[in-house]
Amino acid sequence: MTALQDVKDYLASVGVPAGRYSDAGLLQVLAVESANQSKACRVSSVDLPDGLSLQFRASDLDTLADGAAVSSWSSAVGDSVATQGVGSAQPTKRALDARVLVRGDGGDNLSLSGDALTWSAGLAGSTILARVKRSASTDRAVVGFSNNGAAASQRLSLRVIGGIWKLGGRRLDGDTFLERGTVAADQSVHTLSGVFNYAAATVSLWVDGVLDTTDGFQSAGITSATASIAASLLSQSDGTNQLFGDLYEFLAFSRALSDTERAAAEAYLDGSAAPWPLREALCRRVQVNLARRALPLGVIEQASDGAGPSFVPRNDPEVRRLEAPYRKLVVG
Repeated sequence: MTALQDVKDYLASVGVPAGRYSDAGLLQVLAVESANQSKACRVSSVDLPDGLSLQFRASDLDTLADGAAVSSWSSAVGDSVATQGVGSAQPTKRALDARVLVRGDGGDNLSLSGDALTWSAGLAGSTILARVKRSASTDRAVVGFSNNGAAASQRLSLRVIGGIWKLGGRRLDGDTFLERGTVAADQSVHTLSGVFNYAAATVSLWVDGVLDTTDGFQSAGITSATASIAASLLSQSDGTNQLFGDLYEFLAFSRALSDTERAAAEAYLDGSAAPWPLREALCRRVQVNLARRALPLGVIEQASDGAGPSFVPRNDPEVRRLEAPYRKLVVG
């Protein structure tokens, strides 16, 4: 109940009226101040499981205009950054249907640095999730992490092969790379989840919350304690097989999530934990309230003819909305 009360108190403090907004999921509105002191806000579920190592959210690219090239994209967790210095290979930010996404045209990709190169080392399990749309009938990759041998040698990947979603990986750097998956990759938005339980030597792929396949996966144990040489979003780890499609968000966990935890993360990604129109509406309301918070609600003015002081309200739309049922309008 403490977390619920904290969220309720914060929403109230920034002017969100009390009420029942959703039966599913818990909302947390986070107000953050950017380097240029401008105000922005984030709305996210607080239900994400422990062990989150990477979180690339397209909605974090709020300083970029719709259609702008994405040269740098920072993970909301850790120090990993996805970058692309070549203009012709930079994906674009798009804002469609109240969702923000990063769009690749089949020739774009973003190289990962920082935690993205080390998060998969020495693990008994790992989980990756992506909210993604494939926009053309080509075999391309959503994400790739290499082993310690060569940039093109995948340690873990999510891609389309033969028109099928495939989850691939290897436990040890020297193991054979294995891929699993049977669901056709159409041109709709999907939430894909891959759970690697190295300790139990199994791998499972889920598409939109439905189990596609669970299969044996090499020998049991932990992964090699070595960093990836390369990693990439919108392509394989070496920058090849670039995605022709949209990436909304990518998550990576440094353990194998349980079914309950995986379902919670999927609900966060697909918006069912907190409906996106509601989340966007709350975000906009908080932004307006924060922007106006420095303004006085009103001022006391003394009339020049010596009459008593009067209260002159300021132009705060939230105050006007709350007072509307009781304010009288004098005509004439």
